Amino acid sequence: MENSTLQQLINQTEEALLQAGASNYYQNVFKTLTKQLLLYAEEHDTDSFSMDFGLQFLEDHYSMSSKIKQKKWCATYSRCINALAEYQRSGNVTLYLVMDKRAYTFPEGFKNSAEAYISHREKIGIIKKSNKISSLYLERFFCLFKEEKYFFSGYVVS
Repeated sequence: MENSTLQQLINQTEEALLQAGASNYYQNVFKTLTKQLLLYAEEHDTDSFSMDFGLQFLEDHYSMSSKIKQKKWCATYSRCINALAEYQRSGNVTLYLVMDKRAYTFPEGFKNSAEAYISHREKIGIIKKSNKISSLYLERFFCLFKEEKYFFSGYVVS
């Protein structure tokens, strides 16, 4: 994926967003933004993508810094660039799509702790969307431990 052309990356990410159930609004913003990104890439004589290139595009084309200062920034633009970078890196876009219908699963060694933590958050009144986001991050975080061995204070976590 990292060797894909910009057009290929956009097409693959767009398909992944569709498969992941991204909202129509998000898909439309993604299509509009990536059309502009392709034109920007052509102006800069490049056919590849990097996060730095994507951020420079947002700055040059949408004046990201000044819009953020004015509190008028559309965060969906950033999410689209992040989705491209995430797909390029991992072939996945779910980090940018938190959906209520998705059931998050945790590796067996971490399952009880993660579920207890989310349950505690629900009991103290933290909103459902925030808990879904936490579940997503916990799922990804714990999967790192499942895939590789890490050392903490002399103990191997695997």
